[in-house]
Amino acid sequence: MVKEHLECKQSELLTNREEANELRTLLEAAQQQNAMLSAELAGLRSGSDNANTKGNSLFGEVADQRNKLMAIISKMKTAYNRLKQEHADCPRQLRQLRDMSQQSERLYGQCIKLIRAAEYEHVTTLKEQTGELHEQVERALRRIRYLEHEMASNSAEWVKKLVLYYNLFIGPVRKRLDLISVKHLINANTNNTAF
Repeated sequence: MVKEHLECKQSELLTNREEANELRTLLEAAQQQNAMLSAELAGLRSGSDNANTKGNSLFGEVADQRNKLMAIISKMKTAYNRLKQEHADCPRQLRQLRDMSQQSERLYGQCIKLIRAAEYEHVTTLKEQTGELHEQVERALRRIRYLEHEMASNSAEWVKKLVLYYNLFIGPVRKRLDLISVKHLINANTNNTAF
């Protein structure tokens, strides 16, 4: 968005320069026309009395044209000064847009770093929790195999030991696993809403 605004301002600057050049050309042409009319008027004034009676109407016409040209020159000067001021303002506006663009890039980089740090921390925590659970499950499986072997070779008393072991060990492991799953879902939802 800042880049588009910057390109727009640069385009406006180019258009303003072209318009200023056109106005300068018109101003020069109007000044030349004014000089010609002034010379014509001076020639008419220095003419004979007979020419004076004939030139009164011509003198009035030249004066009207001169007044019109002076009004055009005045408008063109005003427009030229306005464009000159806008042209002088453009570098400042371009600097502001560049600063905004650089600030946006810095903020974007900071956001990316924060997101990556949060993701890394989240993945590390999950790996640690998964490792702990894996160890607990491996211990539980070894214990179950041992109990199954003992149950097959011994009395029904081992069934009671197996049930007791399940209640004491497997139940808490399952609860912990459920709790970690819930935490993982909450973290995943939090990360998704952050975007």
